Amino acid sequence: MAKISAIAFFVAVLLVLEVETQTTDDSIATRNKKVESFMSECICASGADPEEVYSWFARRTFFPSSCFKCFLKCIGRKMGFMKPDGSSDLDAVSEQFGSIISGEEIALCIKAHSGNLDLCEKAYQVPLCIYQIINANATN
Repeated sequence: MAKISAIAFFVAVLLVLEVETQTTDDSIATRNKKVESFMSECICASGADPEEVYSWFARRTFFPSSCFKCFLKCIGRKMGFMKPDGSSDLDAVSEQFGSIISGEEIALCIKAHSGNLDLCEKAYQVPLCIYQIINANATN
């Protein structure tokens, strides 16, 4: 009887993990659709290398080029992550990433770069920080 209970417990845990994974995948797919609708416009506006942009889109690879950073600023503004005054919108960022990273972790990334006056650099550093935490959390 104990073996059956243990097996049932592990099956339940696996089902919960599957549901959470599916929710995360759905959230990423929704976010990608929104981002994709602005990609061409932001590539043109920033002068970013399309290969860098598509690598970022497919694998979230961040490139240090100034045009790529300004591409992220354009995307950030279009997605509502960056307000017109250049500050980050914690609520908007949390709405998009809240299923895979805590609001407190997002706030730490935003606060760490809030004093950056170069908006392209800020638009690069905040999501880079967020993705570094997401990746660290995934490996733990």
